[in-house]
Amino acid sequence: MFEFDDGSTATLTMIAFSESLCDRYTTFYGTRGQMGGCFSGKTLEHFDFLTREKKSVPAVKSSGIDTALMGHGGTDFYLMDGFIKAVSKNDPTLVLTGVEESLKSHLLVFAAETARRENRVVTIQSDPQFFTIDLPEVQ
Repeated sequence: MFEFDDGSTATLTMIAFSESLCDRYTTFYGTRGQMGGCFSGKTLEHFDFLTREKKSVPAVKSSGIDTALMGHGGTDFYLMDGFIKAVSKNDPTLVLTGVEESLKSHLLVFAAETARRENRVVTIQSDPQFFTIDLPEVQ
């Protein structure tokens, strides 16, 4: 379980053994509804708590590429595709996530694993083994 500076929380549950090997299902819960779906699926399901209506929303535009056979549900492909396009067009805005986001997300995972293994609460800002790296902007 994670608590962010603004008070919002997130919970991550990882299950090693399931019917679908290496498949990810994500659900977001809000105060007025929930949305979720399987990474290998074509749609997200949205349920509105107020109207009690359930709708299917297209997950991503189809690119014609069979992402079911690619690493991390196809995200590895899109990561490299964005990077190659950014370099070939000399346009850094085509890189959707950069080094800083990657470092921060990995820091969060390392802190969570430390908390699990050591059975303790880890506060990233005050724990000496977790620190924020200031990176220069990419030119």
